[in-house]
Amino acid sequence: MSDIEYVDKDIRCVSCGQTFTHSATAQRFYAAQWFKDPRHCRSCREQRKAQREAELQQVAS
Repeated sequence: MSDIEYVDKDIRCVSCGQTFTHSATAQRFYAAQWFKDPRHCRSCREQRKAQREAELQQVAS
């Protein structure tokens, strides 16, 4: 693996427009997993997850 130096970076959430920090540690993890940088803040990710789970519960009923 290459010796890339990661630094904290600020990202604007595409859902709410709030700026959040994508830490160097998280960037290293994302890169190791071949994930793209997050586009949504933690709050919006949690809301989206809860909405998906609620929709699945509704379909399963």
